[in-house]
Amino acid sequence: MNKRDYLYHLGMEWQEDKPTDVIRRFADVRYILLGGKPKRMQALAQQFFLEMGKLKLDHTVEEIKEVSEAGRYVMYKVGPVLTVSHGMGRPSLSILLEELAKLLYYAKMHEKELLKKPISFLRLGTCGGLGIDPGSLIVSSEAVMHHLTPQLEKYCLDKKMVFSGAFDSELREKIIDFHKKNRIESPIHIGKTMTADDFYLGQGRLDGYFKSDLNEVTRKDFFVKAHKLGIRNFEMEAAELAGFCNRPGSPLNMVAATICVALLDRMHGDQVESSPTQIQAWENGLLHFAASFVCSTLSSN
Repeated sequence: MNKRDYLYHLGMEWQEDKPTDVIRRFADVRYILLGGKPKRMQALAQQFFLEMGKLKLDHTVEEIKEVSEAGRYVMYKVGPVLTVSHGMGRPSLSILLEELAKLLYYAKMHEKELLKKPISFLRLGTCGGLGIDPGSLIVSSEAVMHHLTPQLEKYCLDKKMVFSGAFDSELREKIIDFHKKNRIESPIHIGKTMTADDFYLGQGRLDGYFKSDLNEVTRKDFFVKAHKLGIRNFEMEAAELAGFCNRPGSPLNMVAATICVALLDRMHGDQVESSPTQIQAWENGLLHFAASFVCSTLSSN
C-alpha cells in the first residue's frame, strides 16, 4: 500500500506517518450494508438505530460527512455497522468496494485480531424475479453474467480476469435460518442471480428506446433456460460484489451475501404493475429484515 492514499470517492485521506481519528473510527466495523439509493441507506441507518436501541447495543448514528461531501456516495455509521449507497451498476459498486476495503484495512491494520474477524458485506436491492412472485425475497447462492456461469469477468487494461461468483454459504444459511425462526411474512428463495451490464439491453427488455432484436419467443426461451439453471432474478451488481470478495490476496476477511426483493416476475413482462405504496412496503420490509438479522447476530456474539 502507498504511504499516502487519498480515497477520492469517499473524500478521505490516509497517511502512514499521520494516522487520524477519521480513519481509526472504522476499526470496529463488522457489517457493511450496501444499496443503490442514498435515501434507502439513510432509512436503513434509522432502522438500525431503532433495532439496536431495543437490544441495548451501541446505536449512535453518525453521517460520515466526508463521503457525502465527495459527492458520489452517502455513508452512515451505526456502531459496528455501515450503511452505504453504491449507485447503479457494477462500475459504481466496484469503485466503492475498492475504497471501502482500503479504508477498513487502514483502520484495522495495526491489530491482527481485527483483521482476522469477518467483515460481512450485504447488498440489498430490488430486482426482477424469474419464476418468483413479486414481493418475494431472493438470497443469492451465486452470481452469473451473460455467459450464465458463476463468475465475474473484468479487464485490467487488455488482460481478462476471472473471479468466482459464489457467495458465502455460512452467511447465507444464517440469513435463511433467521427468516425461518422469525416466521417472516415475505417468502424467501435461494437461487442464482444474473448480473447484467445495464437495465434494458443486458436484461433482455423489450421496452427500451430502440427496437429490440429479441422477440417474445426467443426471450422466453432464454428465461426458461436460465430458470432451469437455477437463476431466480436479474439485477446489475451481485457479480461485482461476489467477485470482489473472492479475489485472492486480501488481508481483510471479507464475506458477502445479496438479498433482493422482486418487484415483478420477468416471465410475465417488463413493466412493474404494483402500486408505489406496495413497492415501498416491500422495500421497507427488506430493510427491516436486514437490520433485524444483523442486530440479532451482533447481540448473540
